[in-house]
Amino acid sequence: MLREIFTLSSTHTSRLAWIDYAKGIAISMVVFRHLTIGMERAGVYIDPALFAFIDEVGVSFRMPLFFLLSGIFFRKSIEKRSHGGYLLHKSKTILYPYLLWSFIITSLQILLSGYSNTQADMINYLHIFVQPWGHWWFLYALFNVSALYMLMHLLSRGYRLPLLAAGAGLYFASPLLEGYTVLQDICALFIFFAIGDLLANTLAGKQASPQLGSGKLLLLLALAAGLGEWILFEKFLGTPASLLLLVALAGSGCTMLFSHWLAGLHHPRLDVIRTIGQHSLYIYLLHAPVGAAIRALFLYGAGITNYWIIIPLAFPAALLLPLYFYRLCMRLGLRVLFNPPFSGAKETTLSPANS
Repeated sequence: MLREIFTLSSTHTSRLAWIDYAKGIAISMVVFRHLTIGMERAGVYIDPALFAFIDEVGVSFRMPLFFLLSGIFFRKSIEKRSHGGYLLHKSKTILYPYLLWSFIITSLQILLSGYSNTQADMINYLHIFVQPWGHWWFLYALFNVSALYMLMHLLSRGYRLPLLAAGAGLYFASPLLEGYTVLQDICALFIFFAIGDLLANTLAGKQASPQLGSGKLLLLLALAAGLGEWILFEKFLGTPASLLLLVALAGSGCTMLFSHWLAGLHHPRLDVIRTIGQHSLYIYLLHAPVGAAIRALFLYGAGITNYWIIIPLAFPAALLLPLYFYRLCMRLGLRVLFNPPFSGAKETTLSPANS
């Protein structure tokens, strides 16, 4: 039992390995940024230039990448489950854990408001439905985009180009919805789901393009993403929507090609990245409270406020402890913490992007 819980070797070899690597890289970047922001807000000194770099670089493509990966598997999921089954599946695997853990974490934040960075009150329960706060917005947006794309897929009779055109229109309209968080998130991210669907056969089909393993293409995308991130970081051109879109696509493409290269190495020591990717949903759900607890232990328990002492311990813990907790819950029959009791779902490490 302990070996099954704590092993970091990949247990799902039938899955596309590069997808897991891509999600593992993306969720690691997300967790590192959130931990750093949490420590800075708690009063830990972080060099301003370093903090700005961690806070801003990569933000443009980390979340779009997850939507792009979700779009890749949209049609396979529809073929497997039908449209109604697809929506029910997304409700079980994304909406249910979002609602449950948002309620749990919000309750803890209210009870422990004197010991956390967040001051919460009863109104935050309403925010769960109308204006997700903190990092929770992502799961709600992923469900909403998945549901809307399914509906528009029906209306468009499955044609990809009208969906892509709709995504482009929504994307460039999204700045007009500032302040309406839920709607703005849907509009800003729909296009990446559509692009993933458009490129599904090229990226993950049986005849996937051999260019995925191209070192020249990887270098080109890395240079494009790096240049774009530098322009955004230095704010030479402001943050126009067109530039953000190009940088998001370049960064996502670079990450996917790099992940494809990693998967081709077949190195057992890299399995930890793949395993983290396979459990990205549960890490995303739980990394914030784990990070907050570790931060509190250092700051209030040990009196340690040095960023370079805390982050090397907090980072792996925030990635691995949620993974171990999920597996332990599955072994103990506490499936209800991640799957609705009526779902009849078997144990799975399936992340939303693969279903």
